[in-house]
Amino acid sequence: MGARVLAVFVSVISCTAMAADAGCKTNPALTGHCLLMRGTVLLTADIGPVLDSDIGARRLIIRAAPNSTKDMPAKLVTLMSSALHKSLSAEVHGTYEVCPIPTLPSQFPPETTQYACINSASHLSLGDWSPKHEGSN
Repeated sequence: MGARVLAVFVSVISCTAMAADAGCKTNPALTGHCLLMRGTVLLTADIGPVLDSDIGARRLIIRAAPNSTKDMPAKLVTLMSSALHKSLSAEVHGTYEVCPIPTLPSQFPPETTQYACINSASHLSLGDWSPKHEGSN
């Protein structure tokens, strides 16, 4: 009897350990439809990854969706990591498929903060980021 209970227990633990990552686009916790967005992903030590749209003043804070560990595609992570070896920040311009995720606890005001995961990325180009100084031309 004890061996059967142990076998069932090990089986349940194995299934739990192998539970699939919920991912981004297929995640049931999404708060809306995914969309294509052209813009720049900026990664700095103080805020983490954000996506600034080329059109308008839209900024998305990039985070993993619930029950997922992936906030962006591996090729984007690799490109940003290579840039971070040379600098304290990284900037990658491209076309991104972003999916809205639930608001997360943060220091940013919830009424103006939008969160998303990046499902796919294309047309990527690495850029140099430097803070814009007020009053400079």
